[in-house]
Amino acid sequence: MNGKPEPPSHEALIKLRKPIRNANIEHEKKLSPAERFAVWITDRVGTMGFFGLICLWSFVWLGWNTLGPRALRFDPFPAFVLWLFLSNVIQIVLMPLIMVGQNLQGSHDEARAESEYETSVRAERENQAILLHLRRQHDLLLKFRDQFALGNESQHRNDTVPSAHGALLELRKPIRNANVEYEEKLSPAERFAVWITDRVGTTGFFVIVCVWSFTWLGWNALAPRELRFDPYPAFVFWLFLSNVLQILLMPLIMVGQNLQGSHAEARADAKYETNVQAERETEVILLHLERQHDLILKIRDQFEKRKEERHPSAL
Repeated sequence: MNGKPEPPSHEALIKLRKPIRNANIEHEKKLSPAERFAVWITDRVGTMGFFGLICLWSFVWLGWNTLGPRALRFDPFPAFVLWLFLSNVIQIVLMPLIMVGQNLQGSHDEARAESEYETSVRAERENQAILLHLRRQHDLLLKFRDQFALGNESQHRNDTVPSAHGALLELRKPIRNANVEYEEKLSPAERFAVWITDRVGTTGFFVIVCVWSFTWLGWNALAPRELRFDPYPAFVFWLFLSNVLQILLMPLIMVGQNLQGSHAEARADAKYETNVQAERETEVILLHLERQHDLILKIRDQFEKRKEERHPSAL
């Protein structure tokens, strides 16, 4: 043999090929009913409309109970006890839902990155096979031309195989797996934050928080007065505990957002490098095809010329 790598056969590539994964569809199929509910809530809460609604409700409530007629105020300044209670209920319910949404988005991003990595690896393998096939075909065309002594030496020098293929192999970098790189770059503190958010950002934790809050508030609002330990309507102890929980979870949410951002950046960089590499390989393939096309035309012209020389048309 000539020592050149043999291109894989079409059948071998077909056997290696996996169906292209649609990460969005796979993500949707894997969602449980509780997770779908969490996504539905976060899709509607995480909007500027909801933000404007909360701002409007708060400003109207606080403004009325500060500047309205004293006899009509129902949550007197400066305590705003009822407003504090309702706002804490909203926060303690929404906080776990936000973390559930973040975890689902993170798992969705990882699935997308894994799908993109698999597609890039397959595309690189197939591009390499195409390049090898084209190189083999070009060599066969040159042998065919030389065998029949078509053309002249000055023409032959212009028919060499494009050298860009070798340069391309030197420039080629291994395809990056953004998920693996993301995991490797995490610091111990970030790994701990991820571990916490993976467990807190679940529908199970959301249910626990809701059951705890409604049981606590219901008992202290409806139970016999002598058995209440956090009297209605202030619920001071519940407000304290819920604020402690929120003040601990808020930084974790921010950490999760930053990690998702860095993951997205790593994925975008890897995708950019893969696209640049694919563009280079496409250019080389086109160059091969153009050279082969020119060579085939030259061979055809030489055959036509010989045919006319051997069988001149009758004048």
